Amino acid sequence: LAEGCLFLCLSDICQSLLAEAVSRNLATDQHVSDNWAIDCTTALDWNIGLAWGLRAVSNLRNHGINTAIREDRFTKDLTTFDYGLCMEEGNLRF
Repeated sequence: LAEGCLFLCLSDICQSLLAEAVSRNLATDQHVSDNWAIDCTTALDWNIGLAWGLRAVSNLRNHGINTAIREDRFTKDLTTFDYGLCMEEGNLRF
């Protein structure tokens, strides 16, 4: 069984998307991507559907990391993830 990690932020354009993209890249580089279910989500719908933040995209592309990830509103079943990581302390209340 794969272990699961869910990254949570308030918005939909940078932090949890970056965390997911970097984590997926690391798992692929270490040949353990089949062992991990990595995903991200957002607590609020402020920016759903908007493009990634330009700095986030630039940094990922500069490191050759895929930017084809999209987030959705906080609808993930948390019981399916072994780890839930909040991008900021304030995210814990969601």
